[in-house]
Amino acid sequence: MSDYAELKRRVAARGLFEPQPRFYIFTAASTLALVAGAFTLLFVSQSLATAVVAAALLAIGSSHLGFLLHDIAHRQLVPAGRWADALQLLTGPLLLGLSGAWWKDKHDRHHAHPNDAERDPDIQIGFLAFSDEQARQKRGLSRYVVRYQAQLIVPLLFLEGFHLRAAGVKFLATTRTRFRRTELALLAVHAVCYSTAIVAAVGPLRAILVIGVHQALFGLYAGTVFAPNHKGMPIVGPTSTLTYLERQVVTARNVRGHPVTDWWYGGLNYQIEHHLFPTLPRNRLHDAQTIVRSFCADHGVPYCETTLWRSYRAVFASLHDTGKPAHG
Repeated sequence: MSDYAELKRRVAARGLFEPQPRFYIFTAASTLALVAGAFTLLFVSQSLATAVVAAALLAIGSSHLGFLLHDIAHRQLVPAGRWADALQLLTGPLLLGLSGAWWKDKHDRHHAHPNDAERDPDIQIGFLAFSDEQARQKRGLSRYVVRYQAQLIVPLLFLEGFHLRAAGVKFLATTRTRFRRTELALLAVHAVCYSTAIVAAVGPLRAILVIGVHQALFGLYAGTVFAPNHKGMPIVGPTSTLTYLERQVVTARNVRGHPVTDWWYGGLNYQIEHHLFPTLPRNRLHDAQTIVRSFCADHGVPYCETTLWRSYRAVFASLHDTGKPAHG
């Protein structure tokens, strides 16, 4: 039996793969309540400060809808089938305004090849470099941005919310998918309902502010959650001899668990366990960590876990170092 098969057997023996309907019903209900509360604030108060607070709450709510979409795409709620397809369409294009098909395609490729310089889409970003070789290959504006990417990463993340939505639309416009027309229609419904509701609540001029703050903070939130997971961890190539278990563990970084951290990250702070077992419900990742960490120690597999602030320091340090070749 391979090391990975043995580890999975141990996790399964604890019953950690069992469905968690109560947890996900509560998670979905609380997330929708947060979004509804944010919209209610816009209607009950015309204060500019209230509008900004509501936009920030919408950003948090959108991010947690994104976590739900992530879990649905990984079949953590229900197995593949009609229910999974329906939940993905409801959560992605209709509620969040993001293509579920695009997200699943991109994210599945990331899981299959984490931190692979040639095949992981999450480290193939035009204005950023995650290795010296990538930095040296940049030209024009991209090269200039890479030089100062550690300083510019936060401003760039303010644009990420807009980029995610545009990337999904581009994917649907150029790629044939099973529910392509349905997704495009639902994205249009979301855009109309979202903009109409905000304009009705605060008027057209203030709506620009609310939408701008919402999308900017959504991008920042999403970026700061996903960045610590792999950025600054080893980059692997096509000639790597790492086993599946080793590749998933050594390219990922955990952020130390705490009830608040677990909620804020949507469980993705247990990135190692999530990459090893993508279908594992997020509320069982903490229990799986004890098994995985002990197994890695016994088998000599490096296991990285750090604090929240040290994870960000590592990300910024890595961006600074990999940007240096672009100065030449």
